[in-house]
Amino acid sequence: MASGMPACALAYRYQYPFPSYAPISQSLGMNIHRQLDASELGLLQALHVTWVRVDLHLDQYWGVPGYVPTWAQYVQTLRAYGMRPLMIIGADVSGANGPYRVPRSSSLTADYETFVQTLLDPTNLRQQGVLWEIWNEPNSPTFWPPAASTSEYVAFASALTSTMRALSPGEWIVGPALAKTFQTNCGGLGGSGCVPSIEFFQGVLDSGLQRNWDGLTVHPYDVSESPAPPDAFYGMSLYNLRQRVAATGSSTPILVGEWGYTGRQTAYQPAYASGCGSPTSRPGCRSRSGTTGRTIRRKRRSATVSSMPTERPSRPTGLSSSLRTACTTPRSFHGCLL
Repeated sequence: MASGMPACALAYRYQYPFPSYAPISQSLGMNIHRQLDASELGLLQALHVTWVRVDLHLDQYWGVPGYVPTWAQYVQTLRAYGMRPLMIIGADVSGANGPYRVPRSSSLTADYETFVQTLLDPTNLRQQGVLWEIWNEPNSPTFWPPAASTSEYVAFASALTSTMRALSPGEWIVGPALAKTFQTNCGGLGGSGCVPSIEFFQGVLDSGLQRNWDGLTVHPYDVSESPAPPDAFYGMSLYNLRQRVAATGSSTPILVGEWGYTGRQTAYQPAYASGCGSPTSRPGCRSRSGTTGRTIRRKRRSATVSSMPTERPSRPTGLSSSLRTACTTPRSFHGCLL
């Protein structure tokens, strides 16, 4: 992606390098909520966490008159603790209004383009070391309700990427935050409305998006469903994905953006962290009811997410009843604080 970039964009990238250029010890991250106090940040620092993954929901942060959140101070605070953010551009798609927040039309996509214009304002998050991720698990109907669509996501992500590149060419942009890695069916992907992960991934590659992105992100939860040891399955899956990327003439790296989110496969997480796979699959691995001290120490340095309290930035009070009512109608979500 560096080809043809202006010198200032290249200088920015040199100052804030891409995570795949760093050793794994400098690429460890956790999912967090938006507000952390100093003690929590100190704990993350003690765990050698260098990246935090944060949701930026358009419906929570855009459209209220006079309310334009500034994230610059937030990012500066993270940097003081040796951390940088991976920020997900998306929406809260849960509940009855979820489908109305999915950018499956040009008019809805335009709302998100306006959102990133605010985020990439020079006084906000332009050239602040952010790794931008476009949506979360769009191949699952859980996050792209009521049914996932490769073509809809590609149209949205292409438009958003073009807008971001025009605003700030040096920004690091990744996607698609694929739910699972090399799965050919809809098992565990939210039901019949899914697009199997390998089919979705190939559709993204066929669109050429990888040539405009700096990385391809995946969530390898299907490791737990394989009879093979996790390291073997994990290596095989990533190898196959890389082969598909290479077949397009691209060398775009693949990143694990999420694996071990709190509440998912909790009985197995300590075993993953220790390298045991299924807790009884290897010598020295204990049953689910207990783990070795080594496992616990390794778990603390895994990608497992800590459940942090959710707090929102200060915002105007006195949201009108008419605006609250409007939140239940299509295309009104961008004015709602949910």
